[in-house]
Amino acid sequence: SDGLDPLAIVAVTFTDRAAAELRFRIRSLLGASLPDGSRARLTVEAAQISTMHALAQRICREFPEQAGVAPDFTILDDLEGGMWLTERIESALAAVPSALFEAMPYRSVKEAIRLLLDDPISADAAFSHPVQEWPALVEAARATALAQLTGTAAWREAVGIVRTAIGEEGDRRESTRRQAALGLAQLSLGESAEGLRTISSLNLVGGSRKAFPAGDFNLLGDALKHLREAVRGALAAGLVDLELGEVDERLAVLLPELHGAYNSTRERLESEKRARRVLDFSDLEVHALRALADDEDVAHYRARWRALLVDEFQDSNAVQAKILDALAGGMTVTVVGDEKQSIYGFRGAKAEVFELYRRRIVAQGGQEVVLSESFRSHAGLLADLNATFAPLLADRHQELIAIRTARPGAGPFTSLSVITGGGSKAARQLSEARALGAAIKRLVDEGTAVHDKTTGELRPVRFADVAVLARGWQALGVYGEVLPALGVPAVHTGGGNLLAMREVKDGINLLRAVNEPTDDVALVALLRSPYFAVDDVSLYQLAARRAAATSAAATSAAATSEASTGAAAGSRKLKHPARVSLWETLESQPELPDALGHAREVIASLLARGRSLAPSAMLQAADALTGHSAVLAGLPGGRRRLADFGGLIDLVRRMEAGSEDLFTVWRRLRQLLAAEVEVRRPDLAAAGAVTLLTIHSSKGLEWPVVAVADLERREPSRRVPLLLDEDLGVAVLLEDDEGAAAEPALYKILRGRAAARLEQESRRLLYVALTRARDHLLLSAAAERGGALDVLEPGLLAGGIVRQVVEHDPALAI
Repeated sequence: SDGLDPLAIVAVTFTDRAAAELRFRIRSLLGASLPDGSRARLTVEAAQISTMHALAQRICREFPEQAGVAPDFTILDDLEGGMWLTERIESALAAVPSALFEAMPYRSVKEAIRLLLDDPISADAAFSHPVQEWPALVEAARATALAQLTGTAAWREAVGIVRTAIGEEGDRRESTRRQAALGLAQLSLGESAEGLRTISSLNLVGGSRKAFPAGDFNLLGDALKHLREAVRGALAAGLVDLELGEVDERLAVLLPELHGAYNSTRERLESEKRARRVLDFSDLEVHALRALADDEDVAHYRARWRALLVDEFQDSNAVQAKILDALAGGMTVTVVGDEKQSIYGFRGAKAEVFELYRRRIVAQGGQEVVLSESFRSHAGLLADLNATFAPLLADRHQELIAIRTARPGAGPFTSLSVITGGGSKAARQLSEARALGAAIKRLVDEGTAVHDKTTGELRPVRFADVAVLARGWQALGVYGEVLPALGVPAVHTGGGNLLAMREVKDGINLLRAVNEPTDDVALVALLRSPYFAVDDVSLYQLAARRAAATSAAATSAAATSEASTGAAAGSRKLKHPARVSLWETLESQPELPDALGHAREVIASLLARGRSLAPSAMLQAADALTGHSAVLAGLPGGRRRLADFGGLIDLVRRMEAGSEDLFTVWRRLRQLLAAEVEVRRPDLAAAGAVTLLTIHSSKGLEWPVVAVADLERREPSRRVPLLLDEDLGVAVLLEDDEGAAAEPALYKILRGRAAARLEQESRRLLYVALTRARDHLLLSAAAERGGALDVLEPGLLAGGIVRQVVEHDPALAI
């Protein structure tokens, strides 16, 4: 409507898929609304409609000197970049003064440097904060934690009961009540340490109901328990009684050393990248921001671009926001996003960036348009979702209004199934998978109605209309095995690290064993794999023969030594007796069980052809000799297994670039594993089956029926060696004299902030998961409580979602 040429508009988003969709929609809209031959219809093809990375790459290309990059730089992919960075960090750390490693273990230093390099802009800002700020930070954190502890409605209710439910003199519960009252008084007088200690030590045992004639005995007990447990929880979090101490003095000494090591490593890496003319993806944004620090560069883009459109803005990080800030002056800026769908914190995305931008636009007279209409879910399901997320998101909640008011049946449209009973988590998850499979099969068998987007009519649900979502890909592997066994076709379409897959590990062990036949660990893993399926009894017998052969070789070596050097020399115990490998034992046996005999023939054939076969060809040759692919195809989740095996072959082909030598490729694979680089698994189309997908991967997608499973899973907690915050500083996890973790005060503060952000993001992740459903929503957990199930519980109760309990049957958990 402003009459701008498409070349004067820059539109960006944050993933390749989203950028492709944005490009398609803009071009389609202009194609439909503009006459043939219009300039805009032509120039839109060259308009800057891309990802943020592509925009940053353009800036670096156009202003390489200001960006500090080589004009002809190339971009390392994630695989090559991860290995390259790991190697260079190892090399750079060799020049770091030893004082740093005396204060921190080498592995922790290495991980800390890696974390700093991942976000250098934030690292620079965080290191700018002096230690003199710490006392004020500690005091503020302590006051905030105490206010949060005593500011809840449950705390205030418990305090009221303690003050009014008075019992008879001498009763034990009355004595406990008076102790609690004393602790509360200490808190109110500012004696927080004493008050917390008093309340945390409350003893709830004993007391008589008769001492409380008003019937307040149980009510008081519950109130006392709440106060005690709330205080103990706050003390465990470490902020409500936070003080500076010896560990903080150690951190103050260590930080300059760490800062110096980080700076020297960063300078060395940048120098090597300039010499090699390479950048990785994270470098693009940092160097683009560096270029935009030049006023002439900024003026160049502001003269070229008159409007800026940012889609999915909630996925932006602080550096990306600064790039947009630099470009946006004088432009018409349109930001589209939903902070309730900000779920990429592990990539640096921050929901608060979107909120700050929104406030700024409104404060500057911009218009805020709230998009509350949903074109996805029908009115019945949206009623469930609105009720569920009102308490979950609190003031962030926004009521959605359904455009599709017709409902596919009478409902209910949302169900919750939980597994009850004993058994391990793994066993109960099998029961959960069976219950989930039965529910999906029942929907299909009964012809449950769903809305067809193509025809606009209702039709019976099909397996392809269903998606099962979970937070982690490990749980999806269980569902991928159990559901097909129940007659529900299901395909794990993607997600997870290729290098962690069993089929890939087996293939890597094959290359490892052929590269070094005397590697017993690799050989045993290969023999037990689906390549040969040698049973444990045969392997035990082979190991016994190896032990006998080693003993015989040692005896022979001892006799030879005695004969050549005399009885005195021969009487000494050999320090290094001759060792016979499993492969040598396997080669030397005249008779072997069929499986071992076949394995010997295949491995000998591969060894004989080792120099003439590229490693990828060797994997294919082993497949042909063993029927490995056929075995994988016959196992549960066969399509997924075959796709992962194919992904390994493709990965090995990439490793062969420059050299097809087996030793070289195996060394590169070993470096890749040591660098802990994650390799994306190949995507796989569901093709008529139930889609199994992680919640993160489901963003932007939708299905008529969605099952959100594994809801009780608790995310494992791990204390990282370093935490940083642009506004507060850098903190490192240290160790005490016994080697136990010692947290400086700033580390505790930053850990608390990180935990709060993670908790909020977990709620947003649930929002994304549940809102993928168009017609029906199935919720599932392998336990009655825990994890996301506890978070959802208040909303599910408010929405009237009935909990269906399924008894765990150990006999079926196989």
